[in-house]
Amino acid sequence: MPRGSRHTDQDDYPQELTGYTTRTPDRLIQQATALGEQIGTFARQLLAGELPWVKLRQGQKLLRLADRYGADRLEGACARALGFDLLDVRRVERILLQALDREGLPTPPLDERLRPLPGTRFARPGSAFDQRQQRGTEERS
Repeated sequence: MPRGSRHTDQDDYPQELTGYTTRTPDRLIQQATALGEQIGTFARQLLAGELPWVKLRQGQKLLRLADRYGADRLEGACARALGFDLLDVRRVERILLQALDREGLPTPPLDERLRPLPGTRFARPGSAFDQRQQRGTEERS
């Protein structure tokens, strides 16, 4: 190596520490997918974006949850979290603690017209911004 630069040879580490020395998002997604399809999808969405290494600790916690609760229960918890667009490993752990993974996904509303459009989870109707309605009620009282 040129003077002033560094390089770590991965072969210098013991074989049992390979998982810890090669902590890359791709490897973590590969390990999560090996545990289950929904776990892999959750990990892929968790680590998506410009800075995936920022969420590596959450990804590692996700893999440890499989060791603690089992891959089958974690699969159900990840499916439930993905059903709500919830990408937080602490919430997945809470789903496991409260055994909500065994209940399955909640049933959708009967009237599909009430379901919001994708991306408009917290959108308000146009009437919420109409100042004439609010002014009219204040003047009458």
